[in-house]
Amino acid sequence: MRLFVLGLFVFLSLTQVTAKSDRPIYEAVGEKVVLRPGSAVNPITNITWRYGPDVAMQWDGNQTYSYEQFKAEINNQVTKPIQLLVISRVSRPSVSTWCDPQMTYCVFTCEGNTSDAEPITFGWGASDMMWFFHNKHIITKDETEPLFSCYLHNPVGLMGSESVPNPFYTRSYTLIIFFTLCAVIILVLILLIWLTHKCRKEKPAMLPHGQETPLQEPTSVTV
Repeated sequence: MRLFVLGLFVFLSLTQVTAKSDRPIYEAVGEKVVLRPGSAVNPITNITWRYGPDVAMQWDGNQTYSYEQFKAEINNQVTKPIQLLVISRVSRPSVSTWCDPQMTYCVFTCEGNTSDAEPITFGWGASDMMWFFHNKHIITKDETEPLFSCYLHNPVGLMGSESVPNPFYTRSYTLIIFFTLCAVIILVLILLIWLTHKCRKEKPAMLPHGQETPLQEPTSVTV
């Protein structure tokens, strides 16, 4: 990570900041940032930018002379330094999963390239929730969220991982599907047996040559 103490304009998203803040200014490598040293009471007749003892840029009221690195003087008065930290954007993280042999708990670990991207904050997300805590997240078999994802965050960016399944939810969901299919199959078999039995009872007896048994006419008796 490179550290610069600056005062005016640096080619590094065009961001404007002033020297009134005591907090460091973060910007991504390859971006641009405009640093403003603040205002002056008297009319400004000259501006000098320095990095340590070295003159980086001068403006004498007419022309600008550019040198190298930066720190600001307005009317020969040194302004409050601006600390600029140039860092890399975070990469897309990935999540690894480990569960104990008894399957009582599982550990998700968020992993990613963090070189030159500090300070890094790790985060986790599930459904519509997001929380920042640590690069590891522990769940138990009582956890009902189906999917989890992790995030890497630094002052210049945020990147999320692909979602990973909750092993306990997947296991429970598989069992539910299995028992549901078994119940459906059993019901279908019962229905087929009932239909077969019903058809056999209603089917008429057959004579030779495929003739059905004629229905007997009722016998009349004359008294």
